[in-house]
Amino acid sequence: MRSPGGERLYPQEQVSKLRLVKRLLDAGHRSSKVLAQSIETLQQLAESSGIGQDAPDVELDDMIGMLRSGAYEDFRFTLLKRATRDGLERFVLDVAAPLSARVGNAWAAGACKSITNTSSPKRSRRRCPARPTASAF
Repeated sequence: MRSPGGERLYPQEQVSKLRLVKRLLDAGHRSSKVLAQSIETLQQLAESSGIGQDAPDVELDDMIGMLRSGAYEDFRFTLLKRATRDGLERFVLDVAAPLSARVGNAWAAGACKSITNTSSPKRSRRRCPARPTASAF
């Protein structure tokens, strides 16, 4: 299957499996042990290895909760407040980077759902759970 621009299109299941394989390989698992496995087996391996699990952080969990519930203005205000209070360097290290990692982990695990922004048909947003569930890996 190809896009109108001629690029290959892959089923979401294959993309999810490839992302999971990459995370396992990056964590040091051998390709010979990973590539032939089913996605369910790979998810169990990732879960038992602790791959993609985020360290507990109540404030980041609250921010993810704001995204999940659609409280985007509260989310923006919280980010602005932290950036003002902490300064740019601390904000990037303590908030932006770990928050991006959490959203990325949830997305890679297939735990984010893309929703359409009704105010602009060309834009979409991702809505993510506070933490990827064990079954998402």
